Amino acid sequence: MRNRILLTAAEEMAIHGIKFTMYDLAKRLAVSKRTIYEYFSSKEEIIGVIVDQFLNEIRQQGIAVIKDDDLAIVEKIKRFQMIYPLKRFDPLMSRILDDIMRYLPEEQEKIDRFRDEEWGLIKEIINKGVEAKYIRPVNTAIVKMIYNGILDQLSNFKYLSLNNLNPKEAAEIMIDILLNGLVELDIKGVPA
Repeated sequence: MRNRILLTAAEEMAIHGIKFTMYDLAKRLAVSKRTIYEYFSSKEEIIGVIVDQFLNEIRQQGIAVIKDDDLAIVEKIKRFQMIYPLKRFDPLMSRILDDIMRYLPEEQEKIDRFRDEEWGLIKEIINKGVEAKYIRPVNTAIVKMIYNGILDQLSNFKYLSLNNLNPKEAAEIMIDILLNGLVELDIKGVPA
């Protein structure tokens, strides 16, 4: 029943955002509100569990990328950096995360902590790339600021729409610029 409540709550959030009511949820499940409260103390707890599941899924995908010894360092960075933006733009999660940012600061703090944790893994990959001389030494604090700023803009649907981009294309462009810069180099590494 617990999983059924979570799945149905996610469906409600897809329709109503986080403003669904426990009454709506109970009606959709064809159970009493009391039944829901046997499993969850509040609507906020249900939302929190859904957010935890979302973040855990991203975390597991990220760990799989990092542990994949068949991937070169640069490919690990590319794949790792695509996980959050693509999951973020799942229509359901996009609506939920936008609502959370506005109305549930505790859950937003959880997401922010997750992004810091995720950044720690990206920084680790970058540092390994620097050690292996695949990546030039950079100030990772500045890279983090750029990365987070871009992630925030990727959630701006109006901006994406005005620039005729979908989230996947925008994320791929972000990664390309972060990894390859703006200057076109010739074979000798000299600006063309």
